[in-house]
Amino acid sequence: DIEKYSVLRNKLVTMLGERFGDSVIINSVGISKPGGACLQNIINISFNPQKVTVDPDTLFIRMDLAGIAVSSGSACSSGSPQPSHVLKAIGYDEVTAKSSLRISFGRFNTESDVEVLIKVLKNIII
Repeated sequence: DIEKYSVLRNKLVTMLGERFGDSVIINSVGISKPGGACLQNIINISFNPQKVTVDPDTLFIRMDLAGIAVSSGSACSSGSPQPSHVLKAIGYDEVTAKSSLRISFGRFNTESDVEVLIKVLKNIII
């Protein structure tokens, strides 16, 4: 499973860069900041508030309506309106931390799911 998750995560990171350029921020330490470690099946992103003006709540609602389940923080802080304390601890400002999007892959996700996720994000943001 770990190998499969790595493929999905790498595809997602590549496609995010291709579609959104510097409008997307990869928050996951180990991907964006060398020397860190992260789980292969979880990636955390934000969109640069100077370049993307979609409200975080609107983003989550529209993702849900498109059938894509994402969250705004860690599983242990689910439902909390507070920004991720982890993102704040590693140096992100409150706005970026509050608008973070946690994407998790499961055993049954495919590369096609990553492509759909990118398409939906692009429709919401652009």
